[in-house]
Amino acid sequence: MSHINPPELAIKNREQHLFTLIQINAVAEQCLWLEKRLELITKNKSARDFFLAFSLSSSTFNNSNEVIFPELTEQNKIIIQYLKEHKASLLEIVRLYILVKVLDSNAAFFTSKIIKLMETSDRTELATILKFLILLPDPAAFKLNAVDNIRTNMTGVFDAIALNNPYSAMYFDTLQWNQMYLKAAFMERPLSRILYLEERANPELTRMINDYAQERWSADREINPLFWRPTSYSMDTLALKNIKRLLQSNDMQQQYAGALCCLNSNNPEAALLLAEFPSLKKTVTSGEISWKYFEKH
Repeated sequence: MSHINPPELAIKNREQHLFTLIQINAVAEQCLWLEKRLELITKNKSARDFFLAFSLSSSTFNNSNEVIFPELTEQNKIIIQYLKEHKASLLEIVRLYILVKVLDSNAAFFTSKIIKLMETSDRTELATILKFLILLPDPAAFKLNAVDNIRTNMTGVFDAIALNNPYSAMYFDTLQWNQMYLKAAFMERPLSRILYLEERANPELTRMINDYAQERWSADREINPLFWRPTSYSMDTLALKNIKRLLQSNDMQQQYAGALCCLNSNNPEAALLLAEFPSLKKTVTSGEISWKYFEKH
């Protein structure tokens, strides 16, 4: 089941686009090494050779040089833009190509092998797989492994699936999505980089945010102003009470967060609450302050 369906992720000819990108950035010997490895893997349906190729690619392809991307076209722009936005290295692109190639050759056989790879790979390899899961032919096949990795305390691995990645919004159920959001807050990750917050906001998440806030306040600890954003789209009575506390705070950032929550809420009581703070209302309705403000402060 897909909870959202970004049309921009309908990718065609991914093998071709990835290999063209590799050819631009690698020398002929490297490309030949890759082609021979993949021919061996797909011809023999060899899990061992697949694992080796994925691992040994780090000694064949440079991971530090800046990648040269081709000119965008209607055909390649989806995959190229995603790779550029994630600052993909040549090694990451090669590893993604290996995954796509083996799945295209025999998904029934290699899907379970990729799952095994996710369970045994080091954190760098795992982060690469998670970051680019959405570009694989059947991303949903790896949902359980993706969910497992929102429980990790390894920042790089967690960020790979949680930040700037539409995968969780597309495939996680409500409980899984909520757990990921709370874990991101607990780990103090940049919440502005979690995609599709509005679409995945839900009453249970609002309840969890309220509970978490009460715990933080009881311990006299600060709360990231961005943490409140999902409550905008599922405002309940307790949330309104907590938002009022933000509006009355001595901290201007907390005030802005409370005002933005009210501004974006469909709850009439939120509009009435914001009206009690005319200066804040003027600031947020003018567009002077938006959620993007917190990305810089």
